[in-house]
Amino acid sequence: MNKRKTKFQRKLFENKRRLFISLLIIIIINIFIIGYILFLFEKFSVFYKELPYIVGINNEKRYLIILQNNNELRPTGGFISAYGILKIKNGIPAFSIFDSYNLDNTKNIKDAPAPFNHFLKADKKFNGWYFRDGNFSPDFPTSANDLLKLFNEQSHTSYDFDGVIAINFSLIEDIIGIYKNIFFDDTIINKDNLFSWMQNKVKNIDTHDITDLQNRKNVLSKFSKALISKILSTPFEYKTLLNVLYESLNKKDILVYFKDKNIQDKIYQQGWSGSFYGKNYDNFIHTNISNIGGRKADRYISKSHVYFVSFKDNEKGSVTYSLTLKHLGTYSLNSDLYNSYIRIYIPEKSKIEDVWDIKNDCLKKCSPLPFFTGNDIGGKYIGIYTSLYPDDQQTIRIKYILPEKINKDNFSLNIIKQPGTKDKYNVTIQMPNDISFESKDFRVKENIGIFERLLDKDIFIKIKTSLDRIPPIIVWQKFVELNKIEINFSEELHEENLFDINNYEIIDLNNKNDIKDDIKIKEIEKKGNTIYLYTEGITKEHEERYSLIIKNIHDKSWNNITPNPLQVTLVQRIGE
Repeated sequence: MNKRKTKFQRKLFENKRRLFISLLIIIIINIFIIGYILFLFEKFSVFYKELPYIVGINNEKRYLIILQNNNELRPTGGFISAYGILKIKNGIPAFSIFDSYNLDNTKNIKDAPAPFNHFLKADKKFNGWYFRDGNFSPDFPTSANDLLKLFNEQSHTSYDFDGVIAINFSLIEDIIGIYKNIFFDDTIINKDNLFSWMQNKVKNIDTHDITDLQNRKNVLSKFSKALISKILSTPFEYKTLLNVLYESLNKKDILVYFKDKNIQDKIYQQGWSGSFYGKNYDNFIHTNISNIGGRKADRYISKSHVYFVSFKDNEKGSVTYSLTLKHLGTYSLNSDLYNSYIRIYIPEKSKIEDVWDIKNDCLKKCSPLPFFTGNDIGGKYIGIYTSLYPDDQQTIRIKYILPEKINKDNFSLNIIKQPGTKDKYNVTIQMPNDISFESKDFRVKENIGIFERLLDKDIFIKIKTSLDRIPPIIVWQKFVELNKIEINFSEELHEENLFDINNYEIIDLNNKNDIKDDIKIKEIEKKGNTIYLYTEGITKEHEERYSLIIKNIHDKSWNNITPNPLQVTLVQRIGE
């Protein structure tokens, strides 16, 4: 009996041990899974509390997905070629994708913004403001609300969406780049051939067949399912995928708008909302381009931005900004005449001085460019219509004065990137000759700083001016007239002591004749870095030499000339 009891106890103990080990293994696996998920989503940890709401725990959430083709640039990234409806309940998604042209059949359509009328008024198919053109405001929350209204009006539905998510075509290319190749529709698709393959599928149809026209972008829906399937089947690539998504949010290849204010505030703080409001910045530049009727030509347009600000002549900052567009494409299915509407946003209280159009064969000012100004989303903008043929180039240049509150001591600059772009930017700051500055963003050479970069995200530039410890030096001294002497300094001088004639002396050295001139200083004039001494008592004698003595004058940072007094030789060469 005791032996049976002992055997039973051992078996019970063994079962308990196995159960304990099994439970321990399950716990460890779950901890590993949870840990892996938390590890993967570490960069998105700020939204952990909101995650149940976002993924529809208990209540279904609906999101309008906007697929933007940034090869056809529009204000928030690109032309809306398709849209999707994403429904999530208890974390389980259902996604459908549709051609944006499906929303054409609508009555009482609103008037489109003026630029569409400007370029498309001759198009008989154009009737007004379609959903596919709804992302016209550079401020994505504004465009998102416009899109929600246009969608319900033109789909004849009353969808109550919880948010809008815009995705650029370049993100799809980046995602495919993770997996190298995707086999779909008997074709190997990769990052390099995705655009040409998709354009061929969309364009290679019978344009007189209504069914073909209506279904021409169904390939997007089928391909998206194949891509999602590829993603789900490769969990070890999730970390790479999430890194790509994270960078795409920073680069504005994904823009997010939530109706829930708390979530939207967090999105804004992360810089993922695509919000743009000029009054949020002390100083900024934002160029926004809309390709209207120019096919997919942005794929072939080189865009270069040059921002030059000078504080050289006075305390006010004078800005010259240039945008150069070069059409590298040819006449083809994707590229033709490039029609664009350009808005250049600057601080509201800036003073515009001129706007110029510089063509290929013009090195200097050519002709004033037709433009208009307006105030929108907290900033002043210059609106310009432009058209560019293949192989052509155009530079738009504007000059303006910064608001008075922006000076050489507090200068900063926000460069606001347009979603869907990666343009070349050159920023140059020119300070007065006697002032240098420090900045992690610039290559600083004395009073000049140069910044060059391909801009893939918004950037904030700030400088710190350095105390001038360098005394002024004489660059040249010469006779302008017999009794007028010009002295140019390396920097502007402080006016204290500058006009005291006792601080100047000219002594005849009798190098050419024996006449001893008794030279007196009558008047002193200052123009920028140059002073003029008006004298009497100088005898005309070519190549006669004099000793010019200057003392007790200093620059605007109170650095005295060195040595003090300073003595240099002056030669009488009038008219040379």
